[in-house]
Amino acid sequence: MASARSRELAYDHAFVTALEAVCAGMAGMRQRYLDIPTVIDQVNDHFQGHRPDQCASYHAVSGRAIPPFLPNPKYRGGLPDEAIDVESQREWTAHFGPRGRGVEYASEPGDWFTGRLQALTTLASWLRDPVHDARARVVTGDPGSGKSAVLGRLLTLARPDHPEAPAHLLPPPASVTVSVHAHGTTLEGLTARLAAALDVEADSPPQLLARLAECEGAPRTVLIDALEEAGTAVGGREPQRIARELLRPMSVLHNLRLLIGTRRTMIPELGRAVEVIDLDTDAYTGRDDIEHYARRTLAGMPGGLTVADRETVAAAVARRADRSFLVARMTVRALLHGDLTPDLSRPGWEEELPSKVGQAFDAYLARYGEDEERVRRLLRPLAYAEGSGLPWDSLWAPLAAALSGEKCTNDDVDWLWRQAGAYVVEVPAGKDRSVFRLYHEALAEHLRDPRRCREDQLRMTAELIASVPLRTDGDGPDWERAHPYVHAHLAGHAAASGDLEHLLQDPWFLVHAEPAGLLAAMDGVWSGEAKHVRTMYRTSAHLYRDLCVHERAQVLAVDAARYRLGEHRRRLGRRLEWAPRWATGSQTSPLFRGELSSTSGESLVAAELNGMPVVLSAQRGGWCRSGIRRSRAV
Repeated sequence: MASARSRELAYDHAFVTALEAVCAGMAGMRQRYLDIPTVIDQVNDHFQGHRPDQCASYHAVSGRAIPPFLPNPKYRGGLPDEAIDVESQREWTAHFGPRGRGVEYASEPGDWFTGRLQALTTLASWLRDPVHDARARVVTGDPGSGKSAVLGRLLTLARPDHPEAPAHLLPPPASVTVSVHAHGTTLEGLTARLAAALDVEADSPPQLLARLAECEGAPRTVLIDALEEAGTAVGGREPQRIARELLRPMSVLHNLRLLIGTRRTMIPELGRAVEVIDLDTDAYTGRDDIEHYARRTLAGMPGGLTVADRETVAAAVARRADRSFLVARMTVRALLHGDLTPDLSRPGWEEELPSKVGQAFDAYLARYGEDEERVRRLLRPLAYAEGSGLPWDSLWAPLAAALSGEKCTNDDVDWLWRQAGAYVVEVPAGKDRSVFRLYHEALAEHLRDPRRCREDQLRMTAELIASVPLRTDGDGPDWERAHPYVHAHLAGHAAASGDLEHLLQDPWFLVHAEPAGLLAAMDGVWSGEAKHVRTMYRTSAHLYRDLCVHERAQVLAVDAARYRLGEHRRRLGRRLEWAPRWATGSQTSPLFRGELSSTSGESLVAAELNGMPVVLSAQRGGWCRSGIRRSRAV
């Protein structure tokens, strides 16, 4: 790294001052090191406002991993592998842990879980039964009804150190083999996760189902929560794919119990082999559950209220919340923090209490007064975040600016992180990075305006594309240098905005995009040419996960020739050592042949034998076959 280029003016301490300012507000607590390209970009932005004559630069070996050079001052080691809230900055255990205690974050003390005794009794009895009925159990209800809380409580009760509870509420110890929070996952990702957790070798849903059917011994239990939040957070068909291709056939296996938490809209996709536990029905709702919860949590309410007044407020909170524990919890939080101050002497005071999640969220945002709109525009990108969440470093602030039309900087995000992070959580994303999302999907739905969702997604897509540096040779964006979030989720945003078909015309985007996300996003393309590209991409998609970028480009170049996509073939060929010149044979034939040429003019023949691309090269005594992994060409 250098603080100034050759023959440029430099100032004492300018680089150090800029570096310190940038590193202090770039990432959360889980990211151990800072991304050097992003740091340099931010340093240069700082120079523009303070020392415009100075310019920082860097040189690094190409790669996607963050090098262990610049430590993140906010990093905290030893955090568990699940989400953490950014307001309290304390350690916590897992997604299900805090919900199983009736709190929002793992850092909150106490155990406030209340009610749902019949649901827990039913599930515990099902897990204790030695005979499995080959029917999945589905916990459902409206947003905020406490589906995750019930599942989290069940897991808590299955632990050796479970809280004291009657025997009929206790499932067998460690009876749940694997529990998955499905937010942002794909069918392929969930398949790989379950295969690893259940110790079977499988690369696809059919393989996983076949391997599980062969397993012997006592039934194992798989818990999937938030099925409706799989894939993209703003639409798409990934939840339906997971339900139909994996969970529906899995539910009838005699050696595996399946427990699912999801909204009602997903139940028909799961088939008929299910037993539904609807938390909004009288059978699973205690009359006084929410009031009892509100009474317990309001015990420390400020304002000098008498015990009788607190009882009155608790009863009013329960009536307004109806069957929604989330509304009750957010209302209680607002009351405890003084964001809501009901005047019990005024007629109609009860009507001022929230009855919907959006109303409770608005009451929280209103506490920031003149800064309320600032908080909203900084939170709005999280409402559209794909996958596990949105990274902080170089994307959060620009996306907030793109959506609002107002200037937003990393300083603004850092302010939000410190002052208004009550409903934002930080989750790990791979080995080196962390991302951020809203605490509950209902909050994201409230921040998204249905009338302008497509316009917002267009702005998100345009900003993500603009974040990709251009190639020096003028051949479009340099996708290799794009942020990992762009590789993983640009296709999802583009599909939601209707702009994916344009991206599919760039073959190098196809090369660098993560296959799982791109395959899921492609389901919605309609035009003839885009569908042709989709068919071409799917031909060898099963290989891409295990291939490096250069090998992906080689396979795509051959497939582009095979499917007569001339522009894709030409653009890929300009950067490859070997490029296909022509292709013959049926697109569906098991044997495909084509000619390739190198820059030196040497000719080879590419073929597909038994589904595997190979290269036939001229050797003494005839043709020699080589596999794609060992070949310099395809």
